[in-house]
Amino acid sequence: MLMLADSIQHNSTIKEACRYAGISRNTYYRYLSNEVFAEKMKAARDNQNKVVFNFFTIT
Repeated sequence: MLMLADSIQHNSTIKEACRYAGISRNTYYRYLSNEVFAEKMKAARDNQNKVVFNFFTIT
């Protein structure tokens, strides 16, 4: 699910994201009936135009 959400968040189409994650589009649409999965995919779509930064502190 992480690869799929990451791909969608980076403006991939559903077809491209599914190919990247190694699943079929049918599987993607079937899993949308799962509340948690659907929420994660919605969050990925909502974050498509936002810049995400990760900062790591090395001590």
